[in-house]
Amino acid sequence: MNTKNNRRYKETTRKLSAAMLDLMKYTEFDRITVRKICENAHVNHSTFYAHFRDIYDLIGHMEQSLQERLLQIYKETPAPSSGVLSAEIFIPFLEHVYEHKYFYRINLLNRKVLPLSQGCEMLWKMNIVPFILRKKKIPEDQLPYNYTYFQAGFIMLLQKWVDKGCKEPIEEFAEIIISCVSI
Repeated sequence: MNTKNNRRYKETTRKLSAAMLDLMKYTEFDRITVRKICENAHVNHSTFYAHFRDIYDLIGHMEQSLQERLLQIYKETPAPSSGVLSAEIFIPFLEHVYEHKYFYRINLLNRKVLPLSQGCEMLWKMNIVPFILRKKKIPEDQLPYNYTYFQAGFIMLLQKWVDKGCKEPIEEFAEIIISCVSI
């Protein structure tokens, strides 16, 4: 029997996600249909609907999966010990975005909050908050405002980078982020 925790179910979920990503490379999001995903994944409609309610549910699943990967990356990456806000803290995040740029191109279009916001929160708490508290001496009760400002700017920078096809190399784009962060 094909249940949520068995190998076959997981493999089908992976195939559907891969088919969606493949379509996202060449097809405008509003033109992607369940039928096209099923054709690409070589499964039938009922199989799709046994896994997901609709395309947005599939996107949500993909986002959650990417978020888990990003969190794992940051758990394995030590925070810089220099005490200086540097481009290197953004490298793992940007490598992740670059690897999944087709997903982010679609997902960043109409965002007001960052997809994978927990990844952004971890980046914020582990690297930027200590810098702000040490250098700017901002009261802790003002940090949520700083975070909102940081996140909005970060989203727009990522969206511009992804929309341009990630033309700037990751290290160069990380430096651009640092130059834009006014903290």
